[in-house]
Amino acid sequence: YPGAWFFQLQRALEAVTGQGLGQLVRERVFTPLGLGASSLVWQEGYGDRIARPHRRGGEPGDPRTIELGGRLLGHASSTGRPLESWRHADVVAAFGALPGTPPAMPVFFSPNAAGSLITTAPEYARFAMVAGGAAQGPLAEPFRRQLFGVTTPIQGPLAWGLGGGLELEGDAPRGAWHWGDNPGYKNFVLVDLREAAGLVVLTNGDNGRAVYE
Repeated sequence: YPGAWFFQLQRALEAVTGQGLGQLVRERVFTPLGLGASSLVWQEGYGDRIARPHRRGGEPGDPRTIELGGRLLGHASSTGRPLESWRHADVVAAFGALPGTPPAMPVFFSPNAAGSLITTAPEYARFAMVAGGAAQGPLAEPFRRQLFGVTTPIQGPLAWGLGGGLELEGDAPRGAWHWGDNPGYKNFVLVDLREAAGLVVLTNGDNGRAVYE
């Protein structure tokens, strides 16, 4: 599942709704689920709470992504438009206006559906359990069946659903899983779709996979 596909879906959603993805996800997901600490863009107060990235040897990782988030938030404040309301064109314009920014590529953009989520383990666990049906939430059952339906068989009991991996038992999904793999951050989520149980592991180091493998 290339992250670029999710970024293109983001642009389609922004074009159809007229909203920035950060605002759209806030209204449709974060607020209904009570995920007040989660965001697709940098927020005031994140600087004191964010888990800083680390390399394999334990030394501090590249801080540019964190620093860029704060700079984009400051630029948004100067324009009078909340950062969450920004669409693709707004982000590109900001990269052109701010000196010393990285290349205007999606991997550095915020919001980015494929990789700019900032959250906590408890909040992501709540999202995962609602998505998996283990907790009550505003997710219609037909959409849940779509989300965890097989789109691409892989091998044996493994398959892809809509953006996540599936472990099958017969023809039905037994578990859903995914991982995050960015410099300085390695993460994993697993939901048992039949036992109402799950696991979320968020790490801030390039050796983080050792925690959940």
